[in-house]
Amino acid sequence: MARPRVRRHAEASELHLLGSPSGRIRLALLHLGRQQPSATEWGFRVLLQPGPHFGQIPGSLSLRLNTYSAGLRRGSWQPDWLWPVSLSPLCWARLQAARSAAYSAAYFLWLLATLALYAAGLKLLIDRFLPLDPMRRSLLFCFAFAYRPFLLDTAFNGQISAVGFFASSLVLCEDDKRRSFAAGLALSLCTYKPTLLVLLLPMLLVTRRFKTLFGFLAGASALVLCTTAIEGFDVWPVFIGKIFSFASHPVGAQTDSGPNLFRLVDLSSFSHLVHGGRSWPALVVLCGFGCSAFFFLFWMWVRSSRQSAPWNSLLWAATLTWTLLLNVFIGIYDSIVIVPSLVVTAGVLRHISPGPIRRAFTILWMLTLAGSWFTVMLAMTTGVQLLTLLYAALGVLQFAALWRLAASEPRSAHAAP
Repeated sequence: MARPRVRRHAEASELHLLGSPSGRIRLALLHLGRQQPSATEWGFRVLLQPGPHFGQIPGSLSLRLNTYSAGLRRGSWQPDWLWPVSLSPLCWARLQAARSAAYSAAYFLWLLATLALYAAGLKLLIDRFLPLDPMRRSLLFCFAFAYRPFLLDTAFNGQISAVGFFASSLVLCEDDKRRSFAAGLALSLCTYKPTLLVLLLPMLLVTRRFKTLFGFLAGASALVLCTTAIEGFDVWPVFIGKIFSFASHPVGAQTDSGPNLFRLVDLSSFSHLVHGGRSWPALVVLCGFGCSAFFFLFWMWVRSSRQSAPWNSLLWAATLTWTLLLNVFIGIYDSIVIVPSLVVTAGVLRHISPGPIRRAFTILWMLTLAGSWFTVMLAMTTGVQLLTLLYAALGVLQFAALWRLAASEPRSAHAAP
């Protein structure tokens, strides 16, 4: 009985992102009430190409976007280029409830869930780190919802990054409340995207947050057990094999065969995209910058036990920022976790007297918000991913703030949990 489950998950894990070479696609919502293919088979998105089998599409419902979209199973339609996207069994098991729903209904339900998770995470962060008056609070919500990686690349495009956003927001709040085990449970929600944990888990070990680590292990174990109970043991070899198969298709080999590099924000993808980024001098500079950032972050982890709670919250924020950069594959949709980093940084900087750091932070978050709307087009035309540069500048600023805050606080400040 396990074989059909394996085949079903293999189909889901081999979804291909399809689109035109320019990255523009037609995404149309068909009439409500008309039966459509199951939402999980279409990846909560549908790519409409001219042809009688797609039916008549009203022109007013056809939306032309500068992004790639949606999942068709292998063999449905073969464009000139494609690349695989592996769906974690942790996600696949959670999407079973929508399997029989019409596309339009499943899409809108998923959109509402995404908006709810994003709003809930924002409320947690603002209540904890930026207790503002209602006017400023509403303005902050408007800015956060106007961030293009959330609005288009996550919500409209049907990505599941809102789960990681909510989890990271909950982790920051629970850790600041010194609820270490609860913070670990919240962090376990990020197991759907292992790349989000490449720096956070080492941080737990180095900073000796063992209660948080135990909470993470407990939550991750529960998720794995539930998924196995639903899908069976055989889904894991399929998923792990698909993950390792990515090694034979390096990201940099796709610069001329798809728009994915234009929507990646990690330093590795930045070097593949920018002109001359893979030359020896450029690689030396990039590796030197990345190693310097990691070792400084590691040094901050070691010092964390002697610092105050605001300092440690800022350390969490800096670790989130550098997670997006010191990584192998971070899509622009996953970069919405920069919003918790920005909110926490803004809250902690209130403990620092006005000066260059606070002024630079104001400029950076404004540039990040505005630049998010043309960063993909800029990357396509110039080969420079603007968000990567802005995130790197934010990470450096957070290092400067950590240094400044540590120098201004007494050693007897509240210890970290």
